[in-house]
Amino acid sequence: MPKRKNRKEKRGAAERISAALEMPLDTIAGVYRLESIGGRELTIENTAGILEYSGERVRVAVKGGVLTVGGTELVIRAFSADGIYIEGRIGMISFSEV
Repeated sequence: MPKRKNRKEKRGAAERISAALEMPLDTIAGVYRLESIGGRELTIENTAGILEYSGERVRVAVKGGVLTVGGTELVIRAFSADGIYIEGRIGMISFSEV
C-alpha cells in the first residue's frame, strides 16, 4: 500500500512546482491569499465560505483551516467565488488549523 503524503510534503511539492513554473503558490496550491491596506481594508482570496459575520468578527473557511478577522465596524463589501472584501477597523487577523 503506498504511503500517503502529509501536508508538509504536499506543500513542499507545490512550492517546487510554483518556482519551476514561475507562478504564485496560491494559484498552484489553492491556498488563501490576504491583502491588507492600512488596517481598514482586507481582501481574502481562495475562500471556501463565510462561517460567521458580525460587525466585530468575520470567520472565513479557507483550505486547511479558518481565518478570523476581528475589529469594529466590519462590513463585507463583496463576496464571490474569487474571495471576500472586508472594510472596517481591522484589529486582528488569525488563522486556526482544522
